[in-house]
Amino acid sequence: MTSSQPLVREDSHDCSRHAADTVGQAAAVLGMLHRIPADHAEVSARLALLAERSADIACELLGESAGRCALGRALHGVVIHLRTTAELADRHRVTVLADELVEVIGIVQECGQNTARSLTAPLDSVWAAHYRAEVLRLADDADDAFRRLFARWYFDTDDLTTVAGMREVGDELENVMRAFESVADAAVAADRPGEPLR
Repeated sequence: MTSSQPLVREDSHDCSRHAADTVGQAAAVLGMLHRIPADHAEVSARLALLAERSADIACELLGESAGRCALGRALHGVVIHLRTTAELADRHRVTVLADELVEVIGIVQECGQNTARSLTAPLDSVWAAHYRAEVLRLADDADDAFRRLFARWYFDTDDLTTVAGMREVGDELENVMRAFESVADAAVAADRPGEPLR
């Protein structure tokens, strides 16, 4: 495929656009967690609805090529991990997030915005590679925030229950970032149907 050909074919473009837009919305909803006070139940409920919508969209992509299906599954995976993050925050009643987790949630929101912006229009392979590079850059920023957070928690044992709850939320946010990396890999691979998907 040349760089002038779209990443998403016209017959699957609407589904892929809706899937990417849903990821953007879900990441924005997760951003509500760093409000003070955060309404964990509302965030969790809204993400549960978006996860249902995402599942429906992923099913619609099942009849497409392997690359398009993989991209749809990867986008759905992001929404599932976002929903799980909200569920954990609600379960543990994490009322005030550590600064580093707020930073990571901001990075997740940026990834969501980039995904919605980059994958809602037919893209060529150059733009797919650009999107992947941007996701990897943001993933590095998130990894740096996680390292700082875990280093601080190593020495902070004043409130073990709160730390344990935030650690679970942090672990799931790491899964969110890995899921965005999977989307980026799938977007690049979808433009090269002759190559095996990772």
